[in-house]
Formats: sequence, C-alpha cells, structure tokens
Amino acid sequence: MILPYNWKEKLKPANLRNTINENSAVVSIIAAVVAIVAIAFIVRNFIQTPNYGPTTAYYYDTSDGSVQVLPRSKYPPLIGKTGKPTLVWAEYYTCSSCSDKKLAYLEKYSPQAKKAMEQLQAEANNPKTKGMPPNFAMMQMAMAGGGMLVRSPQKGSQWYPLESPEGMRIATPPACASGQLKACNPE
Repeated sequence: MILPYNWKEKLKPANLRNTINENSAVVSIIAAVVAIVAIAFIVRNFIQTPNYGPTTAYYYDTSDGSVQVLPRSKYPPLIGKTGKPTLVWAEYYTCSSCSDKKLAYLEKYSPQAKKAMEQLQAEANNPKTKGMPPNFAMMQMAMAGGGMLVRSPQKGSQWYPLESPEGMRIATPPACASGQLKACNPE
C-alpha cells in the first residue's frame, strides 16, 4: 500500500476514525500481527523458560548428617548412602552472610506428592508435551493434604505437613536480632 499524498492530514485525530474505516483490512492485519507477537512473547517467557528460582539445592542425609549439592529437580526423599530414602532438602538461613548460614529445617515430599511431581516432570520433558503449561490440577493434588513435609534438623524429630501449625512453626525461622533474614542457596 502506498501512502496517500495527504497522509499527514489523514492521521490527525479528527480524521483518524475515517482513515481506519477506509483501511479496515490493513488495520486488522496489523492488529493480528501485534496479537501474534504478544502471544509468542508470553509463551516464550512464561511457559517455555520459566524461572522457578535456584537450580541446585542442599540435600541433607538424615542417616549421617552429611550435606551435598544436587539439582533441585530431584524430588526428595532420595536414596542416601544407606540405600534407603534418607536424602532430603536442607533449608539454610542467615542474618548476615551465607558463609555463616544455619540449618533451619528439612523438607521432603509425601510419597503421593513425590509421585505426582515426578509425573509432572516426565510430562514437561516429553517431546509431545514440551512447552505446554503444567498440569495445575495434578500440582494441586500433589500438594493437598500434606504433600510437602517438614521437620526440625534434630535427629529423630517428627515430620509434619507444611500446612499444619507444627509445620508452619518449623518452617518459619526466628527473626534476626540484627540484619535481615535471608535464605542461602548453593548458587
């Protein structure tokens, strides 16, 4: 399309409505292109490359107290040195720097939640479903009714659902006397 010789006049606010009406096909194509670009941006940034935080985590072996760094994509409990599922997430916090971090609590999934999370991960890695949004119903099912369990790092302490009053008490570190409380991750 070649712009008319008086295109500046046609784009003045008083004449814009008539110009749009006269060129509705061009305006519709431009609107469709803008919509496609917006959808592609959303898919690229929010579905295909989500940022869920750190990619690695501290894993604590409840059988011997050893700590190692593994990909966060592994859902605890994992098989530890004893051949039993004793490897769980370890959550560290500090009031100053992470070189002075303290073990706040341990975290793992219930057997049902672990199975659901592993199914979600398998779907996300499946070439047929890659790039599709996650199955939120399965995620809710995994977390409902005590899907995430927490406990104190003391040997022999009891596991509680995160949503329970005991679980919330364990997962809420004490306030800092000075400085600001922050989580410490391996990265």
